[in-house]
Amino acid sequence: GDRDTARAAWEIQARDAAATGRTQAQLRAVVQLGKVELFAGEAPDRLREAVELAHAAGSLVELAWAEENLAIGLAVLESDLAAGLSLLDRAIARARHLQLDQLAYLVAARAMTRSYMIEDVDEELAEAEALVSSPDLLLHTTSMRGTIALRAARWDEAIAWFERSVELARSMPGVVPMDGI
Repeated sequence: GDRDTARAAWEIQARDAAATGRTQAQLRAVVQLGKVELFAGEAPDRLREAVELAHAAGSLVELAWAEENLAIGLAVLESDLAAGLSLLDRAIARARHLQLDQLAYLVAARAMTRSYMIEDVDEELAEAEALVSSPDLLLHTTSMRGTIALRAARWDEAIAWFERSVELARSMPGVVPMDGI
């Protein structure tokens, strides 16, 4: 809940890592700074920086991670669904081609973004879950399903999905719950 302290800590890590040539640590810090921006409702400037850093470094996993978060920022904060989807489509194509583990998370992010345009994204969420059956991805997609049902005023369905999300979160020590929970 203390975004200023988090931002300051990630700024120090990003600065120190850049100064010592530790690209991986710098990338992680800049992505985290971008996530602070997302949670604060700010423009995704640090996420754009993270995408540029990861691309320049040839760091494909971090690039996919940064692109996923930037796409969310574009869609949610800037209301630019088309730009978010375009970015996700490129990231998904690359992740499929290279068989990156991040693919499932990108597919889930694309489904959630598309849910603002079309009613049914169950196939895409099911694809994400089939790609990776990890508890954290299931928590993610379950919460997404709850949020989609909530937006559609399907109250009982939303409650059921959120209750399932809570169960999953409680079964996973150390996991930060989704904001829908």
